[in-house]
Amino acid sequence: MEKLFSIGNLSKRTGVSTRSIRHYESLGLLSCAAVTDSNYRMYSEKEMKRLQQILLLKNLGFSLNEILEVLSVEESVKVAALFEDKLKALDQEAKRITKRKEMLEAVTKIYKNNGYEYISSFHLIKEMVSMNTRFIRIFNRLKVETQIKVLKELYQTGTLLPQTLKEIGEMDGHLFLEELHLILVKSLLNGVDFQTEKNIMETLRESDPEFAKVTMKAMFTFDDFARLPDSVIRTWASKCEDGQLVIALKDSNNYLTNKILMNMHSDRALKLKKELENDELVSLDKSFEAMENLINLLRELEKNGEVVIDRLDY
Repeated sequence: MEKLFSIGNLSKRTGVSTRSIRHYESLGLLSCAAVTDSNYRMYSEKEMKRLQQILLLKNLGFSLNEILEVLSVEESVKVAALFEDKLKALDQEAKRITKRKEMLEAVTKIYKNNGYEYISSFHLIKEMVSMNTRFIRIFNRLKVETQIKVLKELYQTGTLLPQTLKEIGEMDGHLFLEELHLILVKSLLNGVDFQTEKNIMETLRESDPEFAKVTMKAMFTFDDFARLPDSVIRTWASKCEDGQLVIALKDSNNYLTNKILMNMHSDRALKLKKELENDELVSLDKSFEAMENLINLLRELEKNGEVVIDRLDY
């Protein structure tokens, strides 16, 4: 005869409160094995196993309605599809959490340096710009005196005076401002919903095709490779020329460099790492050209269906 136990015993065995067990029953997630003459609900090992499945799915992030759907499906293929859908949803949530974490890091830095009065959208954008963009590479190469002058002029006027542009170098100075403006465009577009962004881009393609191209360029920069899934990085890296990678990574942060190297064959990664340790300075023109070529390669792979890039990846 099958061993049965009360709701109290089921609660002790599983760590689930009797109230929750009754709630699961009311939703149709769980049922009892039998009811005694005294109207006590009794449960078997089968119900305990079912309750453990419910707990597992809850811990994996499934809602009670989703759990009911999973446990109601008998075909293994359909269950697997539901699990895959949940995986995709968790991936999206992880990306959103990463973005929120980056913003919180920026807010924390602003607060530590300036206090509450500087926590605003304007200062947050400025901080995010410094954390996530490539134009900072130009800034890093400037003399301290010029760096200070750049900071003051950007704070006071939002642009750079002609004399400062000459000190940076006319070409690099204008590139610096162009990169800054592109990132501000990107920050604004990434802050709107997908439909708004789509409407803006469709209108731009008709009214101002050239600016539409500039805007598309702003939507993905070389630093954004750090946000892509490893599977995309592996496919893309397998198609990259080593020379282009070395030039592009010379001015990149350690996190991005390590992420790319970790997603290729160890022998190749070791070879590239040794080349990157060479102290030879690469011109910014060559560096940015290599970055643009590698971005174009990614776009080509996406166009051909070899990789799939979600908007939330960057």
